[in-house]
Amino acid sequence: MACRRRAPTRGCANGVFFATWRPDVFAALLRQLASKDVIEQTSQGDLILGLVGEDLRKDKGFYAAFKTDDALAVMYDGQRIGSVDSAPTINEHMILAGRRWKVIDVDERQEVVYVVPASGSKSAPFGGGKGVLHPRIVEEMRTVLASSGDCAFLNPAAAQLLKDARETAAAVNLCTARLIPLEAKKTALMAWAGTRTLDTLLAMFKASGIEAAAERIAIVVPKPMDACAALLADMIQTPPNESKLLESLTGPPTAKYDSFFSPQLMQETRKRRWLNLAPAMAILKV
Repeated sequence: MACRRRAPTRGCANGVFFATWRPDVFAALLRQLASKDVIEQTSQGDLILGLVGEDLRKDKGFYAAFKTDDALAVMYDGQRIGSVDSAPTINEHMILAGRRWKVIDVDERQEVVYVVPASGSKSAPFGGGKGVLHPRIVEEMRTVLASSGDCAFLNPAAAQLLKDARETAAAVNLCTARLIPLEAKKTALMAWAGTRTLDTLLAMFKASGIEAAAERIAIVVPKPMDACAALLADMIQTPPNESKLLESLTGPPTAKYDSFFSPQLMQETRKRRWLNLAPAMAILKV
């Protein structure tokens, strides 16, 4: 694409979605989309959809906010009862429409799964992926765990579980301690943070040569507590540079049109969409 004509580039970049993008990054995005025939530029300098872009626009899933996979229809006795995102195996059990079903046939060409009602205790796999936890949810979890008030909506069994959890949390200072020893050579850094910040912390440890692990509300570091404290102090003094962090970052989840991005644009996307450096550094400094 010829980006020498500045009018269309400048006009799009001034919009709400691209106002914070650097001009060179935005120009790289337009060139990349043009190389994939998603857009093209007319002789008058206008940007229009290319052949691939037209096909995308015509697709029934174009206006969906998230990536939509080609679903397989699930059929029983000539009636469609739902759909699944991937082909199950024969004799596999699944939960759909509030019932248990057994897979008796899969026609991947016609994108149809045939089932019959099933019973028994054979496990039915859950098809969902890893969720992203918002920091506000984690904050509320910590508040509930640290408090002593009753939750009126809990039944007796759930209320007892909460009571036991609170007693255990208080015994090990789960809600207040920064570091908690787990084993002789393992320490939990109590992050109490969302998924973005946890992934950023993991990337920081990986960039420092440490293979830590995320455990929902904490980062488990394979070092004794004293050595872990010394490591955190070193990471605060000499934090890894941004490019090294981005190489180590596992997120973000794949978005709908990421396949059209070049590696360089994906790195910029990871930086904007997933890297959460300030909260991560704040946790190290507590």
